[in-house]
Formats: sequence, C-alpha cells, structure tokens
Amino acid sequence: MPTRSLQIIKHYPRETIGICEACNQQFKSYLPQPDKAAWEIQTRFDEHECKPAHRSHLRIAPESECDV
Repeated sequence: MPTRSLQIIKHYPRETIGICEACNQQFKSYLPQPDKAAWEIQTRFDEHECKPAHRSHLRIAPESECDV
C-alpha cells in the first residue's frame, strides 16, 4: 500500500476538503477559518485507518489483448 499522505484539495469559504492519497478517503471540515479547518482535517486523517480503494471499475484485459 502506498505511503499515507493527506492532500487538501478544495478550500471553499464554508467547506474544506482533504483526501488520503493512499485510500482516497475524503475528509471535510465546515469550519470557516482555514487554519482550524486544516487542523480538523489533519486530526481526522491521523485517526483513520486506510482501506484498499475500491477497484471494481478496473477492466482486466483478456490474455489475447496482452503483449507478453
């Protein structure tokens, strides 16, 4: 599993959104001050346990399509 890291992806006036780059879990804060919102998201990120990202959308190519 990739190393966990948090990326803040959106700063809105009333919402800040962060995402775990390892498992794609989103974290939201509705605090209006950016520093407090970032702290809240970082705290939630630190407490979460990564789960594997859902991969059902991936297509497995038949062997006939693979270059071996």
